[in-house]
Amino acid sequence: GFASTRESNVSATIGNNAPVLEAIDGPGGNTISDQSVTEDSITDLLVTFTVTDTNGVDDINLATANVTFYNSTYASGDVNYLSTNTSCDNTANISGSQMNISCTIEISYWYTNGEWNITAGITDYQSASSGNVTNITIASTTAIVIGPTSISFTGLALGVENNTAGDDPIVVNNTGNYYVSANNVRVAGLDLVGEVTDTQAI
Repeated sequence: GFASTRESNVSATIGNNAPVLEAIDGPGGNTISDQSVTEDSITDLLVTFTVTDTNGVDDINLATANVTFYNSTYASGDVNYLSTNTSCDNTANISGSQMNISCTIEISYWYTNGEWNITAGITDYQSASSGNVTNITIASTTAIVIGPTSISFTGLALGVENNTAGDDPIVVNNTGNYYVSANNVRVAGLDLVGEVTDTQAI
């Protein structure tokens, strides 16, 4: 007759589902607002995003989370117009398959006004990745620092030529992101006494 039992080997392969990086937001899940630079300083911008992985949050490799902030007008990799952060934090596990991540990027005061891109990326432990992008605008900020505010000439006498100042130069430093070309710098002389009529001045 037939045997009542039989042994067999069964194998199964479990596939991996790639993570999904949701929309890039600001604090509290709100839309990131347009930004202005801080004169002669750095502005911190907090970026948050949710990553969903149906394989579970344990499959999300937090160490690979990254955010890049750049202006497409400039060459790729130009550190003067590029900000990156690869040290992001797990703010909270929303569920067994969702992780909320936050990253801080720095906006330097010289970052040009106009449209900037924010890209975020993440990879799971099976090397499957996901990313997203959003855009914001940086406003134009005009700011300068001048020092010293004036210069003095000592030992001036009638007929003396090329008598230079003793406390020059005056340095004009652009501490905003508004582009000022060399031809837009003007110098004005005040209280200049006339050479012929010394009772008159301009």
